[in-house]
Amino acid sequence: MGALNPQVGQRHWMSVSAVPLFKAGESWPHEAHVTFEDITDRKQAEQALRESDERFRRLAGTVQDMIYRFRLYPTQGFEYVSPSATSALGYSVEDCYEGRLPVSQCTHPDDRPPFEEYLAGKLPFDKPFVHRIPHKSGKWVLVELRSTAIYDEAGLLIAIEGIARDITDRRRAEEAMLERASLRELSHKIIQSQEEEQRRLCG
Repeated sequence: MGALNPQVGQRHWMSVSAVPLFKAGESWPHEAHVTFEDITDRKQAEQALRESDERFRRLAGTVQDMIYRFRLYPTQGFEYVSPSATSALGYSVEDCYEGRLPVSQCTHPDDRPPFEEYLAGKLPFDKPFVHRIPHKSGKWVLVELRSTAIYDEAGLLIAIEGIARDITDRRRAEEAMLERASLRELSHKIIQSQEEEQRRLCG
């Protein structure tokens, strides 16, 4: 309940508990012990947390990268996925929460061994991890994970959270640049070889 302090003009939140007291043989209490506890600080902290969560969710909804928290223990599953999962992978947030993107199928078969090591904490989390994730349409999306490990008090790895970025187009561009560089180098060698052959014949 809320109570106004007239001296400072501020409203305080109070937790009220009452314990009825009965006399022998009576079914109606003759008095009650009432305890008041000022929980204003707790209420303010809860409100600040709600506002912080709302700001985070608004921010997460505007970024293209997928923000996630993935539970590893006691059962595996997404605890949070940003709305960008739909544009990146074709799956809705509900799909991820309800297991329609199962862990056993969320990586390419060739990438599964290192991915399982990653989830087991056997690979360093301070370096990006790249693997292929199936898009709902059936194509493969190359994703770069940057994760933070979450441990419980006993030191058990219980979750990872971080950012997943679609780098499919970037990797294709890099491969195209390497291919063009390789072709230029090959062309240069051919021209050089022809010039040397021409000099040999003329000499």
